[in-house]
Amino acid sequence: MLSRTAVTYSSQYKPLEKNKIYTMFLASVLTGLTTEGHPSYRKPPNIPETNKSYDSVTGFVRNDPTKETFVVFDPMQHYPKYLIEFTYMSN
Repeated sequence: MLSRTAVTYSSQYKPLEKNKIYTMFLASVLTGLTTEGHPSYRKPPNIPETNKSYDSVTGFVRNDPTKETFVVFDPMQHYPKYLIEFTYMSN
């Protein structure tokens, strides 16, 4: 069953219409070594005192601590597992 949290999170980008069919990917993501992100990042920052960079960055959606999100920059760190179709049915 698709979680209500996933649907609610995705609806921030496109409002849901009642009885319409939507499609969503469920993906596996390798976050690796992570650090706090910033909207200006186009690639992960370097790990202090090394010549390596972090694998991902993290932050909170609209400063809401219940909505932590991770950003990966390497396409080899994620792959789709399932393609899910669902219908939004309002209460």
